[in-house]
Amino acid sequence: MLTEIPRSLATAPQRLSAEHGVIEVAWSLPSSAPRGWMVVGHPHPLFGGAMNNKVTYMLAAAAAEAGWLALRFNFRGVGGSAGQHDGGRAETADYLAVASALRTHLPNLPSVYSGFSFGGFVALRAAEQAPPDGVLTVAPPLTKYVDLPMPAVPTMPWWTIHGTDDDVVAMADNEAALADADPPPRWVRVEGAGHFFHGQLAIIKSTTVEFLEGLAI
Repeated sequence: MLTEIPRSLATAPQRLSAEHGVIEVAWSLPSSAPRGWMVVGHPHPLFGGAMNNKVTYMLAAAAAEAGWLALRFNFRGVGGSAGQHDGGRAETADYLAVASALRTHLPNLPSVYSGFSFGGFVALRAAEQAPPDGVLTVAPPLTKYVDLPMPAVPTMPWWTIHGTDDDVVAMADNEAALADADPPPRWVRVEGAGHFFHGQLAIIKSTTVEFLEGLAI
């Protein structure tokens, strides 16, 4: 059971088996039995994205602080994960494989799909196929960088964090894309923040904790 994983694994990369090979993962464990679990997806692999990205790491660390187990992972072709980049299609399968492993071991706990940038886009795609109890995204590129249709709007609680000065994924573009969303996401607009939230990671942390505390059993 995941609740029995030694504390020493909290920062040590590990591997899960998937149909295409291994997926490299990193656990962030709470100090006691988890109140829920969260998957964290990282930014675009072709632009240097990996699970050790600081925003991705902060999402996981905040989850652990809130009493949740969080699992970051490298999409295929990144770090120790097998395979090649597939533009978000096979990466969705990676995300679902990680979520399935957590759901198998912790079936009665609430679940959240989260991700930063490309990882947020993939989290939304995964939520279409195997719905979690909540979705938390940070600056997902809904209309650019990924040659795939925009994911369906989640019916479960969805919070999306975005910097007002994001010059990679413009907040206005996402606002326009979601203008008719039903239900709409809860927007957390971070004044003055760019895409990577330099000097603003504390807001990522506090928002994550608030979101998870509202979902936990």
